[in-house]
Amino acid sequence: MCKRELEASQRVAAILRMRTHRSSSGDDARGGGGHGESPPVPPVSVGAKECNGSDDVRARAAHAELAGELDAERALHAKASVSLDASRRELVALRNELAQLQSSLADESHVADTNAYRSL
Repeated sequence: MCKRELEASQRVAAILRMRTHRSSSGDDARGGGGHGESPPVPPVSVGAKECNGSDDVRARAAHAELAGELDAERALHAKASVSLDASRRELVALRNELAQLQSSLADESHVADTNAYRSL
């Protein structure tokens, strides 16, 4: 059981390192370059040694560290999501303003054309 926990902790650490590397290199957060599939994670070998008390303590410490990293990733994701929502709202507002300006310009152009026609 202790050996499996250590292996699982190491796999999670490898996954987090890959995600951190992808997010810092600009790749899509889902992996696979935006195709929606994560690349396979190779299994981590810990050798044939049995877990003793110190290995158990290290595994628990690694698990706690990974849990902290996961919480940080979740907080970063939530912050990015809020920022993205705000950017989308701003974009919609700018599109609406542009549509109003285009409509006003079309009205002014029509009035100018009408006045030019009347002056002939």
